[in-house]
Amino acid sequence: MKKIIILVAGVAACAPVYVFATGFGSVISSFKAPSNWPFGMSYRPGYLYIAAYCGQVVWRTTTTGSIISYHPLKAVWSRGITVGAVNGRIYYWVVDRRTYYVNRYVDGSSSIHGSFPAPGGGPWGVAYVDESHMYCTGVGGLHLIHPMTGSIYSSYTLSFGPGDLAYDANGYLWITYPHRDYKLVYKCTLQGSVLASFSAMRYGHPHGCAFDGEYVWISTSDVENGIYSIIRFNVQEHPSAEPASVGKVKALFR
Repeated sequence: MKKIIILVAGVAACAPVYVFATGFGSVISSFKAPSNWPFGMSYRPGYLYIAAYCGQVVWRTTTTGSIISYHPLKAVWSRGITVGAVNGRIYYWVVDRRTYYVNRYVDGSSSIHGSFPAPGGGPWGVAYVDESHMYCTGVGGLHLIHPMTGSIYSSYTLSFGPGDLAYDANGYLWITYPHRDYKLVYKCTLQGSVLASFSAMRYGHPHGCAFDGEYVWISTSDVENGIYSIIRFNVQEHPSAEPASVGKVKALFR
């Protein structure tokens, strides 16, 4: 597989931008976002959960964009969202950028079921791993935390200003970089080191991020043209770096 490294001014000092000629980062499908400013997104088999800054709503849609339900949030500046199960109960967690808290809701509810202060400063994204582990991004970097208490297991410095993120059970994290000049989506190790990236420049600012086990979903805001989209990208081609084995991934959580 042919790999081209492009050094982008202002970004190269932090991490190279990898472009693959075999379809990595190409669009598979897309649909119009159910609301403006779709800042957070998460995947649950068959569905996408989209946290909208405008209207303070969580939308649940099919992967083709049909709206299943929506729930108003008791949060003012919603950012990232993630969905997962604890003790057999489905929750979604939403970052409130106004209070710097992560709020937990029972799936289908608008009432806060629990909350904790987000680690670091300027929280943005959250990504459920399992009943005891969740990732959170913010100005302070990348943090591995407990989803019910917010207790920090470990923290990592990132080479870019992160947006939302998604956990990939193959041993990776997908993290958006919504900088106005670059608009990238990074594939990272579980410690935040960049392995690859693709550009979302032509679609606007990449915000929310979800992974469905095969493809990466990104919510975008093309403010200049008033276009807000949910886009599914091919990420099947990647560097020939050895992914983290299941044993290595589990070891990080001990």
